[in-house]
Amino acid sequence: MNAVILYQMGKVGSSSLEYSLETVDVPVLHLHRIFWGSYETPFSGIFIPLSAIQKVRQRLIYRYYIMQKKAKIITLYRDPLARNVSSFFENLNHYFSEEECSRLTFERLEQRFNSLDRMRETPIRWFEQELCRKTKIDIFAHPFDQDAGFAVIRVGKTEIFLCTLERLGDRTHEIASFLNIPDFELHNQNVGGDKWYSALYAEFKQRYNPPPSMLQALYESKAARYFYSSSQREQFQRKWRK
Repeated sequence: MNAVILYQMGKVGSSSLEYSLETVDVPVLHLHRIFWGSYETPFSGIFIPLSAIQKVRQRLIYRYYIMQKKAKIITLYRDPLARNVSSFFENLNHYFSEEECSRLTFERLEQRFNSLDRMRETPIRWFEQELCRKTKIDIFAHPFDQDAGFAVIRVGKTEIFLCTLERLGDRTHEIASFLNIPDFELHNQNVGGDKWYSALYAEFKQRYNPPPSMLQALYESKAARYFYSSSQREQFQRKWRK
């Protein structure tokens, strides 16, 4: 079969989905960004050339499957603040030196996290900056079942499977049907609680009290309102209010 394109922002469960597809021998193209403008972490002298090579490769592969073949794209969304916290910890080495990482405190983490405007914008702007821009498909013009947590959009040669991470485990049958893979199962991978920073991560989630302006921006964004109902968004926010 043609490769499945996993095209979504980072830290929304795509690694688990990639691993699950590879276990049933499905070829996967996994990318978070094609356009420079949507990157959320700072560049280093080493990172830029490596990323540039990857970027060119992603563009060529993407063009081949989107323009020449019938493409199947899976894209995921997640509680936006939970996604941002997960992304922050996954990229601590971008925000702190090795020495700083060895002596991080909650207060230092909180201060830096609150300062990262670019990262905070990712769950708000990613679809316009990336998926909608590249596919020329406005997903927000298509209905999304907020209770079921998924939708399928078909435009021309392109099929897009949209799903929230919170309902991904319940949608294995729908993914199997979308890809015509009857034996598909979901396996978790790249879990933050298993990383070197797991204790700091757990403490941060327990203690962090986001500014009201952050909650407003994230949970009243166009993307959040598309994927989640008002009651679902309120439930997410209650978890963060201390």
